[in-house]
Amino acid sequence: MKCGASTINTDKNIMRKFTFLFTVFFILAFTANAQWHPQGNKSKGSNPDNIAYPADWKKTAQQFSAAEMRKHELSGPKSFVWKWDTIISYDTLGFSNRFIQTFDINGNVLTKTKEQWQTSTWEITERNNYSYDANGNMLTDLCEWWSGSTWDNIYRCTNTYDLNGNLLTETWESWQTSSWVNENRYTYTYDGSGHQLTYFYENWVTNTWEAVYRSTYTYDVNGYQQTWLSEEWLTNTWVNSEKGTYTYDGSLNLISVLSEYWQTNTWLNDERHTMTYDGSGNRLTYLEEYWQPAGWVNSERGTYTYDGSGNMLTQIVEVWQTPT
Repeated sequence: MKCGASTINTDKNIMRKFTFLFTVFFILAFTANAQWHPQGNKSKGSNPDNIAYPADWKKTAQQFSAAEMRKHELSGPKSFVWKWDTIISYDTLGFSNRFIQTFDINGNVLTKTKEQWQTSTWEITERNNYSYDANGNMLTDLCEWWSGSTWDNIYRCTNTYDLNGNLLTETWESWQTSSWVNENRYTYTYDGSGHQLTYFYENWVTNTWEAVYRSTYTYDVNGYQQTWLSEEWLTNTWVNSEKGTYTYDGSLNLISVLSEYWQTNTWLNDERHTMTYDGSGNRLTYLEEYWQPAGWVNSERGTYTYDGSGNMLTQIVEVWQTPT
């Protein structure tokens, strides 16, 4: 698929590594003034826009789907994303690509067009067209490819939501021989407080939906995420793949995330993150480690400082180098 449509790779090692790369991204992106507060604590803390809750950022490539990304990033008055209309990228030879967006009166992205620099001029290559319901939830994403004289369909994503605006399903289709053909489908369930309970991924095979992957989430009585468990559908049964465990301090700051993977009928350590905070809940450090037979080995750490008002002054990221 073109236009950024994601493909699903069920290889366990790739999924685990992507999960923790995604974790690191959010550690670096939402520091200091955007502290992590677990899903379910939506009325408290210093994160009024509900960004980067564990239930959101601790996801594999499959779980953090394109539709969810767009729901958070492309619409809504509280989006942290700059509402740009044109961005131009460059390479060593000069112009490379140009991206152009249009918006509706509510600030929702209606179209996103990509152009490439060819022989001293911009040439259109592809575009995405979005539609929304009255609440700003994205209903469809239609991707088209410019043939030179007309727009040709490439793929389409269609979403459904419950009455609370929680994403229930997203169905991906590709354009084949002048008709839409199912490709894959994601299904989500939630509890009464809106916490995500399950994630289910299917592929369209021989005119029927076939299970591929699922995840299950648990929470404490206050709605703070405690665990996630991922499983793969193999030989007509669900087989463990990986799991994560979260711990918090007395102020409900997230202080550790442990990732484990399933091998030879047992759970084995994979990677872990640990965080420390000051008395105001500002993150002071994070440490990323990976597991070796001899124990935990350093990988990366971050250190932060703040002024008296809690504004971050410095951020230092270091990578562990083994002495030679």
